[in-house]
Amino acid sequence: MRSDKKHIITSDQEEPRVDWAKVDATTEEEIDAQALEDGEELIEWTPERLARAKVFRPTRKVPVSLRLDADIIAKAKAEAGGRGYQSRINTILRAYYDLP
Repeated sequence: MRSDKKHIITSDQEEPRVDWAKVDATTEEEIDAQALEDGEELIEWTPERLARAKVFRPTRKVPVSLRLDADIIAKAKAEAGGRGYQSRINTILRAYYDLP
């Protein structure tokens, strides 16, 4: 069993499981403190801000075959925790091209 700031892992199985009791016991103040520690900006969602919010509906994903350098794949997998690395690469490309 291991634990780090971002993930609570209760098993050495390939796919980590979340300790929901610990998540449920976490206070809003603790969540805010963790977000600030991770460098995130806290936003207060007021009714005015919600009224200005835009709904983002992602487009359908298209399967592609793409050759990337091995170190890029390794970095994306490491940042995504192994699973979801393709979504991580997609997010990076969206940010690079300034897409919603």
